[in-house]
Amino acid sequence: MSMPQRRRWERVRRQLHARVAAASGNGSMTCSTLDICEGGLGLLAGTALDVGGEYRITVPDLTPEPMSGTVRWCTALGDVHSMGIELVALTAAQAADLRAAVERWVAEDADRSDD
Repeated sequence: MSMPQRRRWERVRRQLHARVAAASGNGSMTCSTLDICEGGLGLLAGTALDVGGEYRITVPDLTPEPMSGTVRWCTALGDVHSMGIELVALTAAQAADLRAAVERWVAEDADRSDD
C-alpha cells in the first residue's frame, strides 16, 4: 500500500543542468536538479545556499528565463549539498513551461513503468 501524496504538486525526478545566482546578482554557480515540480526544485550543488535566501535559477532545458526562488532547506551530503527551492513570482510563461514539462515527464515515466 503506497502512502498518499501530501504535496501540492507532483514531483518528477530529473537531472538537468542549472545555474544559480544570488538575487542581488553577486556571483553564480553551476548545479543540477534532482527533482522538479510546479512549485519548486530540488537542487544538488557543491556549495550550500543560505536557507531563506533569494536566488535566480536558470534551467535552460526547462524554461529560457531565470526563475526566482527561496531556499527552504539545505542538507550536506558529504561534499555536496541537497537543497529545496520554492519557486516564487513565476511568469505565466514559466509556469506553463513547468506544467508542460512535469506533465510530459509523468507520462513518459508511466509509459516506462508499463513496459
